[in-house]
Formats: sequence, C-alpha cells, structure tokens
Amino acid sequence: MTTKIKTAAALLAALALWASAPNALAQGGYPDRPVKLVLGYPPAGPVDIIARIMGDRLSQIWGQRW
Repeated sequence: MTTKIKTAAALLAALALWASAPNALAQGGYPDRPVKLVLGYPPAGPVDIIARIMGDRLSQIWGQRW
C-alpha cells in the first residue's frame, strides 16, 4: 500500500469514529437494564462460584441486579 492510501484509510476511519460519537453519548446510563453473565461451564464449579461472587459485587457497585 502506498502512503497516500494508508493516510486516506486512516482519515476515513477517524471520520467514521468521530461521526458515531454523538450516537454513543445519546444512550442511557450504563447499565440501564439487568446484565446477564454467560458462562461456558457447568453450575457449581469454580468458575460459577467466582462469577456469582463477582456478579454480587458488580450488582452493588452498579446498583442493578444481574
């Protein structure tokens, strides 16, 4: 790729990010609805126990249930 093409691609990417910023700011506060934790492991295992502890703590911090 030439330098001109790389520069044009970078400018186009920056323009796309700049144009999408108002849409991101217009969204409600995070999280505005319950968060789902999806684990790829069976219940009652170590991953499940850690996720439940983390979920309870995040629920307290965010003021939302999970």
